[in-house]
Amino acid sequence: RDSARDEIQRLMTRIDVATSKVEEHKNARRDHEQALAAEKLFGELSSRLSSVEIDCEKAAMMSEPLAKVLNTEPDAISAAEIRESREALRIALATLAPTSRLISGKLAGLKGSMRKKMQELQDRAEASQALVDKAQQTVEE
Repeated sequence: RDSARDEIQRLMTRIDVATSKVEEHKNARRDHEQALAAEKLFGELSSRLSSVEIDCEKAAMMSEPLAKVLNTEPDAISAAEIRESREALRIALATLAPTSRLISGKLAGLKGSMRKKMQELQDRAEASQALVDKAQQTVEE
């Protein structure tokens, strides 16, 4: 009887060790599938962000002449220039906001190299946001 208890105790110890090893790899498949999905999403978000960045740069470029004229001849600014700049800003903001939210939402669930890549996208989105904010301030002045 004692030898059976000792044997059961040894087997229980081995089962605990094996269980802990299995637990380490329990989510490996799910993590791999998430990484593949994130890789695909990264490509889509990257191209989407590229077009958003172009819109942001366009809005910033349209507001630059306004800033220069504002400093020298504030009366020389036409309503059409202001309207075009505001429209470019509206388009840039309308596309940037949802893209930034999507990137931020996906960033939260990632880890490893994909998180680093998504963080780079988020940094690019934040830089575009700063560019648009500066352009918007110029147009509002």
